[in-house]
Amino acid sequence: MFLGFPSTGYEKDDEAVLLRNRRGFIRMATRHRVPVLPVYVFGASKNFHRVGLPVIFEKLSKLFRVSIVLFFGRLGLPIAIVGRGLTYVIGKPIEPPPGSMGEDEAVRKMHHDFCEEMAGIFERYKYEYGWGHKTLRIV
Repeated sequence: MFLGFPSTGYEKDDEAVLLRNRRGFIRMATRHRVPVLPVYVFGASKNFHRVGLPVIFEKLSKLFRVSIVLFFGRLGLPIAIVGRGLTYVIGKPIEPPPGSMGEDEAVRKMHHDFCEEMAGIFERYKYEYGWGHKTLRIV
């Protein structure tokens, strides 16, 4: 859960990854010619519940460039007590495109490939985790 999400059209069985407009890490990877590695953590979204805070906290978060979040786990405790555990799945490394491509085009291509691989690893492993009924939304 994060600001503006869940939004209209969100189903309870949807999992979300905040990636659509996040390209800074891809830009750095293309500049330095290093691959990026997609990793999805099954169960992370079920560890904590977030408390809705007044709008002033959103403004303070933007001012200080840090998230101000109140969260709680099972039994209201501020720690995650997980019954199921977390499962990390790792996709194939996404290599920067060849150097003949312009930077913006290379970033778009690499970002697209990264998002596709993230969705792919979710789809490949969701049944093993018991989340066959869930879908991944890249927002």
